[in-house]
Amino acid sequence: QGPFQLVTDKVTTLAWENTGDLNLFQDNNGDAYIIYTAHIDGQIYNPNHLMSVEKLSDDYLSSLGKEFNSGYFGETFVEAPAMFKRNGIYYAVFGQCCCYCAEGSSVTVYNSSSPLGPFSTMNNLGNEGHAQQYNILQYKTTENEGYGYLWQGNRWQSSPDGAKGHDFTYWSPLSFDQDGNIKYMNYTANFTIDVISNLQ
Repeated sequence: QGPFQLVTDKVTTLAWENTGDLNLFQDNNGDAYIIYTAHIDGQIYNPNHLMSVEKLSDDYLSSLGKEFNSGYFGETFVEAPAMFKRNGIYYAVFGQCCCYCAEGSSVTVYNSSSPLGPFSTMNNLGNEGHAQQYNILQYKTTENEGYGYLWQGNRWQSSPDGAKGHDFTYWSPLSFDQDGNIKYMNYTANFTIDVISNLQ
């Protein structure tokens, strides 16, 4: 709840410089990770939006660098990462770069048995919601002992006044098959979930 205090204005321990979008993930044992994209020199890697996962220090205030980094994996030219764990499988999910595009972008899923990989391509979730991913929200429902997962994306250029901060968002519950694969996201006009609000 805060108040929050700035500890450092620039983390210098990351394996890759010129970081782009990022997200955080905490494992069941308390270990935490940052999943992020990096804008590497285009003369070396082209396109240059690389994605990787890196372990944070015990106090969560810095990262542990290349020795605890997954290395870049999968496709390049991606952004808006999210990471979660379900039934022992780690999922790394990224959207394709589209720079505030009204049509949205496709979503690619990678999985691993370890938070630092190696990650392999699982499947593509499509883009029927015409949105660009910004997060995957974990939630607990009253009907099930596990967690549910809600995909969240920005619908760029959708606001009546044209302001990016007023754009609408598109949310869609994720579904899984018996092997743990995330099913293709068909367009969902509306849905209802019964969420427990007093999680500890």
